[in-house]
Amino acid sequence: ALTFALVQEAQDRAAGQGRTLRVIVLTLKNAPIGELRAMGAAMDEGLKNLRRTKAWKTHVVGGKLAFEITATEERGWHLHANLIVEGTFWAQKELSEAWIAATRGAGDGIEGATRRGAEGATVTATATRVRAAAVS
Repeated sequence: ALTFALVQEAQDRAAGQGRTLRVIVLTLKNAPIGELRAMGAAMDEGLKNLRRTKAWKTHVVGGKLAFEITATEERGWHLHANLIVEGTFWAQKELSEAWIAATRGAGDGIEGATRRGAEGATVTATATRVRAAAVS
């Protein structure tokens, strides 16, 4: 289990090596109920492709991944890949461009906003620095 103590330990280790922890959230456009399997396959393929890029290998040393799935009757499935990664600064625009390429142009996400891509799918890619602090 990922605990606060483990996050703090990872942050301390990263800081000692000139790196930080960051949260990355990658999403795809909602899919109709009944199409979760295809959406999951698209997410898996995009993540696999992203991790193979030079940019990923430059900015990310390692991390943890969790999927978040929500659904409503009117909007369908919404899938997030939530990552905590150790590495170096990765500009949001560059991360978004790498995610778009990894998903083969399925969408776009620049500066935290979502926009429609070539095939109408929406992709949002964001990165935020993690600051471990006690939560009361």
